[in-house]
Amino acid sequence: MEDFIVCDAYDGKQRKLYWFNCLTCKWPFLAPKYDGPKYRSRKYCCAGCAQIGGRTKTSVICDLCKKEFKKKPSSFGNSKSGLYFCSRECKDKAQRLESNFPSIHPSHYGTREGPYREIAFRHHPHKCNRCGFDQYMGC
Repeated sequence: MEDFIVCDAYDGKQRKLYWFNCLTCKWPFLAPKYDGPKYRSRKYCCAGCAQIGGRTKTSVICDLCKKEFKKKPSSFGNSKSGLYFCSRECKDKAQRLESNFPSIHPSHYGTREGPYREIAFRHHPHKCNRCGFDQYMGC
């Protein structure tokens, strides 16, 4: 037989409340036990314990700035190069031409060729936006 109490301590409604042990702090607490696909048994006594208990992040060192940061294990497969960065700013710095990370540079970096240049010339005039120089018309 399961151990329960009939009271309104949970949410003001008379119902059966069962004893659970919080997975984070191990403290016993009362909560309703739901059956069915929509609900499942309670795991944590409060929102604070649920937040701590739900953390499954791993410490990683940023490949650029060497700062330690946390990352979900499920996102480790997202890096094509195997490098991890603490922020978008660090990733952008690492991707620049002068950086020491050539493995993450796209193949067209530094060649002045590639789809971006071709697309730009198809859609924009052959004229400098800053000074107005046109390579076909001269200055």
